[in-house]
Amino acid sequence: MPTQNGEGSLAALSEATGISLPNCEVYKLDSGCGLGRRGSTQDFATFAAKVAMKYPGTPVKVLWSREEVLCMTITIQLRWLR
Repeated sequence: MPTQNGEGSLAALSEATGISLPNCEVYKLDSGCGLGRRGSTQDFATFAAKVAMKYPGTPVKVLWSREEVLCMTITIQLRWLR
């Protein structure tokens, strides 16, 4: 799974699947730009892991629309409370 927060995604992946850390694989991308998802939330890693577990041996790609990402982002939700 590609991510900018490899350590956080690795921990979330291991926790969601029950697979030990040495057996999990995460690719850290140093590309910048969080687009509202600053790396502290690992819901995408957990969601992708759970989907992948339903289809063993099959590559899985999970895509969310920009609108879905904005609705799930804590920063944006806090602005609505003002």
